[in-house]
Parts: sequence; structure tokens; C-alpha cells
Amino acid sequence: LSNMLTFRLVSATLFLACAPIAALFFPYAATIKEGIAIATLSFLAVAITQVLTGYYQKELRTIVIATAEILGRLVLIGGLFLSIHLASGLRGALLAVVAGAATTAIINLSVAHARVHFALAFDRMIWRRIVVLSWPIALSIFFNLLYLKGDTIVLSLTRTPAEVGLYGAPYRV
Repeated sequence: LSNMLTFRLVSATLFLACAPIAALFFPYAATIKEGIAIATLSFLAVAITQVLTGYYQKELRTIVIATAEILGRLVLIGGLFLSIHLASGLRGALLAVVAGAATTAIINLSVAHARVHFALAFDRMIWRRIVVLSWPIALSIFFNLLYLKGDTIVLSLTRTPAEVGLYGAPYRV
């Protein structure tokens, strides 16, 4: 678990750092670029949660996953209401998303750490095995992402953010 969490943290950080860097090369407004950087933090929290989800499934303790998810969503909703009340716009809404995802990750980490000791770890053989076993899934996720989001990225280069938002809304439903 220590090696899996560390591997996921390192790999997610490296790949997710590409998003705000790549955004610098697109003709997006500064607000959108800032939003991409903020949203990246929520994806990092989700990446940690995904590893712990595997642990809880193995231990048949999915109640922890569900409870953490519900509490994280409550934080998200509370944060969104606060963001609306303070009129903090996109930044506030995205910070609420980050707070919700971080809450879920922290709860999952706390409960798991109470059950089993783990820390950051690097075992070359384990990391190598992780890469060997997971590269096909990583590659399929990459192509799936390209397939599902490529149109939105291209559209964002030729249309307004409002139009891109309207185009992307049905995906969320």
C-alpha cells in the first residue's frame, strides 16, 4: 500500500502538472488558466482516493468509501453555497471542488492509516511491477480521454467559454 500510494502520488503529480503548463500555451483567459491549475489539485486528491478504494474493496470495507464520498460531497455543496454567497466566481467554485475531493481523500487516508501503517515508500521492484501491470490501462485511459475530450479542446480554440460550456454540459449529465 505504501508503494502504491507513493507511486500514484508521484505519477499523478507529474502528469497533472502538465495540464496547467499546457494551458499556458493556449489562448485562454487568465481566469481559465488559473481554474485549470486549481482543478488539478482536486484530481490529485481523487488519484489518492482511487488507490485507497482498491484497499477498501480488498478489505470489504466499502462503507468507508461511501461515507468519505458523502462527506466530501457535503463539503463540496457547502463550499458551492459559500462561493455563491461570497460571489467568488469560478475560483470559489473550483476551490469548493478541491475542498470536497480533499475531504474525501483525507477521510480515506485517516481511516486506512488507523487500520494499517503506511508511509511514502520507494521499492524499485514493486514500482517496476506496478508499471508492468498498469501500462495497458494507462494507455487505454489516455486514448479514452483523447477520444472523449479532444473535441472540447479543439472547440475551446474557436468558440467562447460559454459555448464550450454548453457543448460540454450533456457529458456531465
